[in-house]
Amino acid sequence: MVKNDLIGEMPETPGEAQANWQTFRRTIHERFEKATSAEQRVALLTLNHTIMNMVDKVTDPSVLENFREVRGHSYAMLIVTECLVGDTISAKTAGIVTRREVAVGRMAADHSFRKLEEMEKFAAHVTQSRRLTKKYAPRPLGLAGRAMSWLFQ
Repeated sequence: MVKNDLIGEMPETPGEAQANWQTFRRTIHERFEKATSAEQRVALLTLNHTIMNMVDKVTDPSVLENFREVRGHSYAMLIVTECLVGDTISAKTAGIVTRREVAVGRMAADHSFRKLEEMEKFAAHVTQSRRLTKKYAPRPLGLAGRAMSWLFQ
């Protein structure tokens, strides 16, 4: 593993990537949500692409299709996250992002997100998931709850 300023530890070999790809994916998504610049998001997309390519090379053929489906969904979530302004896709940002992604080879020229309405459909699922996550997130314990949980440990 090597140290990376954006995600911490980063795999050096496909075996390391495969052993920890879900953790890397989670970390990249968390950092992507908090990214404050296009440069940070591009760097995270590049790291994601590199790690997923490493895993793809060593994934057992019997589960490769499933891995690629998760990989594609994960990438789509990152792209939609970058294009969202509140709960709405910015057409201007979507155009810039998809052109950039095609130009660097992370997105196919015929990817469904090249059509704004397809990205908007996916974004509706992402925003609904965010709403549900907030709605059903555990509430922080008050002083009495913390004391009770400490007592019953």
